[in-house]
Amino acid sequence: MKTIFAFAFVLFAPMPSIAQETSAPPTAQVEAMKRLAYMPGVWEGEGWIQRGPQRQTFRGREVVQAKLNGLALLVEGNFTGRPPGADRDIPVHTTLGVISYDAQAHAYRFLSWLATGTSGSATLEVQDRGWRWDISSPQGLIRYSMSLTDSGEWLEVGDFIREGASPIRFFEMRLKKIGETLSH
Repeated sequence: MKTIFAFAFVLFAPMPSIAQETSAPPTAQVEAMKRLAYMPGVWEGEGWIQRGPQRQTFRGREVVQAKLNGLALLVEGNFTGRPPGADRDIPVHTTLGVISYDAQAHAYRFLSWLATGTSGSATLEVQDRGWRWDISSPQGLIRYSMSLTDSGEWLEVGDFIREGASPIRFFEMRLKKIGETLSH
């Protein structure tokens, strides 16, 4: 009898994923994500990245899409550049990221993947006109900061911060929004 009851319970119990699909989106998460409402779109521009003694310039785009009715942002960056002496452009910085809001932790989350195979998870600190996130390493702190300029450009910088030393800038890009993206 217990076996039949357990089987019936499993068979007819509402599935959490189905219940979530048919319910209204979580208000706290939707409201929090509105602080990043300026991000969805196609952004193009240029920048540079410093790896060791060589600085590589690049051009490319970030495509930002709102997903899950605004609960997450999908951010895909593809940037190419031509190294000295090369006859063609090569990938310089290729990324995929997901930004969301964790209502229980009261924090924005940023998951990222690079084409190099590196991935990470960070807390995104959302500010009035941008955001920043940090990566800790044994050598120091890597901080990416994005700000929306007065002219509406996406200005992002990367700094390496070692305790007791001045920050070292190793990355900078400036993008202009050139179009909208489809969101769902």
